[in-house]
Amino acid sequence: MIWGKRADMLTKRQNKVKDSFFLFFFYLAVFSFAVIANAGGVSATESPLTFERVFFEAEKNNPELKNARLKIQLSRISYKTALLKFAPEFSGNVAVRRSDDTSYSYGLGGKLSLFSGTRDVAEIKLRKTAVTREEASYGRTLADFVYNLRILFAKVLLSQMTISLYEEIQSRRKNNMELVELRYEAGFEDKGAKLRSEADYFQAKYETESEKRNYKIVFAELMKYIGKDDYEIMAVTGTFARELSEEIKNPNLKKLLTETPDYAMAKCELKTAAFSVRQSAGNLYPSINLNASLSGDGSQWPPGESSKNIGITLSYPFFTSGKDLYKIKSEKINMKIAENNFENTKREILFELQKARNKLVDSIQYLFVKEKYRNAMSERAKIARKKYLNGLIDYQEWDAIENDFINAEKALLGAKFAVFETRATWIKKLGRGE
Repeated sequence: MIWGKRADMLTKRQNKVKDSFFLFFFYLAVFSFAVIANAGGVSATESPLTFERVFFEAEKNNPELKNARLKIQLSRISYKTALLKFAPEFSGNVAVRRSDDTSYSYGLGGKLSLFSGTRDVAEIKLRKTAVTREEASYGRTLADFVYNLRILFAKVLLSQMTISLYEEIQSRRKNNMELVELRYEAGFEDKGAKLRSEADYFQAKYETESEKRNYKIVFAELMKYIGKDDYEIMAVTGTFARELSEEIKNPNLKKLLTETPDYAMAKCELKTAAFSVRQSAGNLYPSINLNASLSGDGSQWPPGESSKNIGITLSYPFFTSGKDLYKIKSEKINMKIAENNFENTKREILFELQKARNKLVDSIQYLFVKEKYRNAMSERAKIARKKYLNGLIDYQEWDAIENDFINAEKALLGAKFAVFETRATWIKKLGRGE
């Protein structure tokens, strides 16, 4: 008779636990944002922070990007300066001399380089190559910057999702603890199972509180990177994309290789070495200049007597102790080194693209597997709960299935982040600042 009353009481309380368990997910969906907001001092009044807003703020303040843009400006100024070597140069002077009589004089002179042994042409090409290299360097800096920013933002998003997941796990552990306690009070469960379920609940509670504290840290790290000292902790919004684009499914790696800023910089180094050889070789040729002058001298201003001169000057360094020849030899060796470096850089970029692409594909396939596991463990957990409520399986078996389901949920979230991370790495290796 006593056991019959206890069984009726247990059945009613079990149904109450089940009802509260299912109601929890409804309330969680409604108040999930408020939970995250209150979790770590997150502002619920501000709209969630998007990656676009973060990028706009960070791109303005990042010193590396600022310096990279300034270097492009400097290289362009240097290129324009080299072009001016083909423009004429003019100079002038005026003099007044006083002794017994006063005399006045003036002079105007002009010079135009007609031929400089290919040195000026080579220098212009060197400066233009420097512009291209700085532009490619900016592309690499931007790609690295966007990658770092994207990963930091994703860590904040991951922490936010983890808080939501851990809240679900904590509630699930609490319901499990209450269920085991009911069975213990009814005499259907031992004290060890009761204590274990309590420990599982407090472990889940600890993990939730710990992740709330971690959210503040990863958010502060994001703010530090974008250069903000005064900020209010707030929620973020975004997703972890998982689709395989055609570029990833069937990549033309050799073509993608030539579009990377690393390839462009290596090619510029090769061109620089070649133009340096031509610039050094220009010292073996004569220089030809066109000169013109106009001058005047007299006791009155303007002087009445003037003279005009125009002529062509040819100069040739016929003996330089062989230093020009050694300079050419040195530059040719540098060019061979640059050629070897260029080939090695191409192989390295190709390898990095292959590795990044394979890791991305692996992570997407791994995510598919983890989703299968999660779905399977979810179904097993539902069945096991019913069996345990009806006494068809013991606590140890039910608890093992519960743990497998919870671990599957955690692993799935980790797999989603891994896809995001490997996709970001792929974009970074391509040198795209998107």
